Amino acid sequence: VIDCEILAVQTVNDAANAGGNVDLVGLVQFNNEAKTLQALTQPWARLGPDRRDASVVELARKIKPREATNFQAGVEEACKMARDPVNDNAQTVVIFLSDGAPNLGTTSRDTLTNNCGNAIFHTYAVTEAADCDIVDEANLRPGIDSPDTLREISTFSGGTCTQVPDVSKLPDMLVQLEKTTWDGVTVKVNGVANRNAQFVYTKEPSFDAPGSVTYSGSVPLGPGEHTVCMEARSSTSGVVDFATTCKTVVVESIEASPASQMVNEGANAPFTVSFIGLKPGCDTFANKIITVELCDGSKQITTTQTDADGSVTVTVPAEPGVTETRYKVCHTAANGSQSCTTTTVEYMQPPTEPPTESPVETQPPVDAMPRDAGVNGDPLIMGLSGQLFKFDGRNGAWYSAVSTPSFQWNMKINN
Repeated sequence: VIDCEILAVQTVNDAANAGGNVDLVGLVQFNNEAKTLQALTQPWARLGPDRRDASVVELARKIKPREATNFQAGVEEACKMARDPVNDNAQTVVIFLSDGAPNLGTTSRDTLTNNCGNAIFHTYAVTEAADCDIVDEANLRPGIDSPDTLREISTFSGGTCTQVPDVSKLPDMLVQLEKTTWDGVTVKVNGVANRNAQFVYTKEPSFDAPGSVTYSGSVPLGPGEHTVCMEARSSTSGVVDFATTCKTVVVESIEASPASQMVNEGANAPFTVSFIGLKPGCDTFANKIITVELCDGSKQITTTQTDADGSVTVTVPAEPGVTETRYKVCHTAANGSQSCTTTTVEYMQPPTEPPTESPVETQPPVDAMPRDAGVNGDPLIMGLSGQLFKFDGRNGAWYSAVSTPSFQWNMKINN
């Protein structure tokens, strides 16, 4: 295992030397204690002019595993190296390798977060027996309580822990740390990442440096003023960096209030047009041109402009012969984009009176009588003051006693 780890050191140092992204390298060994084998130096530096390999590689070959595993001692020594005044780099990366689990030392959290020259630890659990999250509980030295795991060391510093069950893959994994990659663009709107942004790249991320890319994109925004930031992400030696550009974007959007209303037939209809999503007291939208037309585009009604508070009241005349009219209200921004809304006016029709019906005259029922009875076929007989009349007429015939346009009284006379 130690031979594969030494090969990994050689591979990553050669990559650093060839890539030119790494300024200084150093080497620390730890077991029950820790010591610096190579202070910070250039990746190509050698122990002497007659030496073939770089000094960190030659010294790594002398490492022999022994005794306990003290992660704390290794962390403290690496942080001491990171704080060396010769290290004026903004980014320091520590590759922390172990094929075991800690059984000596305690936590290094305070050192990693407050006194390590902002170094980031990328830790590697090498072989199937190693693990990012274990402590050698069975072999803890007396008085030792909860030493840091490989994952805790990486987490405290902002790095990562990687399981490497196949030791032969370790060199290639470490080489990836030396590379610089460009990882794409993230959009933040008002400080919050917007997942709905869409981009088109001339070269899809991620890709290794050197290289160049251009891109264009869009992000949906609501009405009002927004701070839009574009963050281009890259990483060198496993450290992520951002190049950020921010702009203030104002989205012009209007509304008509009320959105619908009902007025009397033939009446004018007023509504207010205003810009929405503005900060209180904002006068950005004063003197903006507003156009009103029928929704079908067949007729332009009026053109007006907003007052100092960014609103205007529009009164539209009644459209003859219709019960409802929809209006399209628009503002065109300086860049040619248009913001529109609609409002609807309904017209109440006057009530109609129901038709009056003429009264129907009704007559009470009368006893049936022969169709030939009446004033036209028999003499009119009237008795006055009890007089008696002798008739030569027919016995049992009907005679009309009283007859008016609205009343008729008949009588039957028998001998």
